[in-house]
Amino acid sequence: MNAEYHPAARTAGARRFWHNPQLLRLISAYAIGYIHMSGVVSAAHIEPGVLDIFRFGTDLFMVLAGFLTAHVLGNNGRSAGAYLRTRLIRIVPLYWGVTILAFLVENYA
Repeated sequence: MNAEYHPAARTAGARRFWHNPQLLRLISAYAIGYIHMSGVVSAAHIEPGVLDIFRFGTDLFMVLAGFLTAHVLGNNGRSAGAYLRTRLIRIVPLYWGVTILAFLVENYA
């Protein structure tokens, strides 16, 4: 096994490598934000084609999410089921809480 990818053999230099995906995630998040603001930008009379370059944001974000998930699963030996279980336990309650709150605010406020 290559020492570069072995969790116990990582050095500070090898850990620095993983800042690159975080930077790409930041770039993709900004690109997605610009696309969502295209209505505001079009009101400012900026050519619509200028924003088309930012349409890569969602694709890049999804590819990075898959890559980082696979990397996490590969390095700590957990099964995909265990990973999904912990993700669901962390995400589903928050999702339903926000959904119920939005429903209550929309219908009763």
